[in-house]
Amino acid sequence: MKGQGEETERPIWQREHLFPVKPEGAPYGVLLGKGEARSFSSLSHLEAHLVQWKEPGLLVWTPDSEYCFPPEEDARLLSVLRKRKSAISENDWSSARYRAFVAFLPLFYFLWKAYAESKLLRSQELGLFAVLWLMFAGIPAYEAWKRKKRAVLLDVGRLRGEAEEVRFEVWLRRQQIPVTKIFLGALIGVFVVQILKGLPQAGSFLLSAWYPAAGVPEAGLVKWGRDITGNEVGYFTGEWWRLLTGPMLHGQLLHLVMNSLGLLYLGRRTEVVAGWSHLALVFLLSMLAGGVASAYGLPSVPSVGASGGILGLLGFLLVFELLHGKLVPRRATRRLCAALIFTFVVGFVGYLFIDNWAHGGGLLAGMMYAAIVFPKSSSARRPQATLMDLILGGTAVAFVLGGALLAVARMRGI
Repeated sequence: MKGQGEETERPIWQREHLFPVKPEGAPYGVLLGKGEARSFSSLSHLEAHLVQWKEPGLLVWTPDSEYCFPPEEDARLLSVLRKRKSAISENDWSSARYRAFVAFLPLFYFLWKAYAESKLLRSQELGLFAVLWLMFAGIPAYEAWKRKKRAVLLDVGRLRGEAEEVRFEVWLRRQQIPVTKIFLGALIGVFVVQILKGLPQAGSFLLSAWYPAAGVPEAGLVKWGRDITGNEVGYFTGEWWRLLTGPMLHGQLLHLVMNSLGLLYLGRRTEVVAGWSHLALVFLLSMLAGGVASAYGLPSVPSVGASGGILGLLGFLLVFELLHGKLVPRRATRRLCAALIFTFVVGFVGYLFIDNWAHGGGLLAGMMYAAIVFPKSSSARRPQATLMDLILGGTAVAFVLGGALLAVARMRGI
């Protein structure tokens, strides 16, 4: 056991008490989650189970530790884990490779069609299918190939890095994230109102979910236009509130799902490592900065979606974790870099219908916030919120929720 002083100088996700105390009885075993445990009398029996077990995230215990821990932390299990990870990654790679090939067939058709019509760089159909292929086939295939290669090269040093990442991710998933969930609920609630508004024209709930253009004129980030009575509307006519309402709307269900997943992970990470007040402030300021950048970069195109705020969280985390290197394992930070590259690739491919101005403005705002508010530190402790942080954070939460309520009110004609 480590002394209390030494323990508190380590990042919280590295501390021994992070995982449950091992069950009494057998010297070896695995903890599968939801209280389910399997006990073994020897290390060889534990190894045999690990080879067969395909699901990630399980914990093990041995006579050497008082607590359960990820199997990646025990160097004796290196050969077993190499076999296990190789088998899992090989299955993933085969499946992803097949999906990438099958999904490329319609993409090839739209590529040929765009070339025949001399619209290679102006075809929205080609751009849409290219983005979908990247998100659901191309990138997953590349990630599966990387995991397969990493499993073959697994050694003691790489195993230690994986153990740190597993500990961090497990700790991250166990933390409470009320503000992230509140923001996520606001996005989903506004989208439901969009669906209901478009229901009479779409004819069915499902069609309205996939094509909910309804609500954009009333609450989307319209830069300049005219309503049905001929009056001028939009951000440049003084309707600044559209910077708050526009990000609450989404183009269709896939748009909402992608943004929700991004918010859930990046919001969780920001709220846990930096605090809920900074999550709220970064999201709001990045949302506003992305909207302003979109207004001046794409003045004739309406915009919707919370991507500016979400990219702000990504930018914030990249800079914050760089300045506070002991708070987060390096492998986890590299995943954020991969997400940034993925965003740029998707933005380049889908530039005809993706608002890269909003993405870039939000990303830059989040990075600047981290650089200004959080100076570089070698401490392993998370920052403590001040009274001013809490006041400003609460105000930011109120503004975000106010934008959601105003978007609903505008769509309902209130």
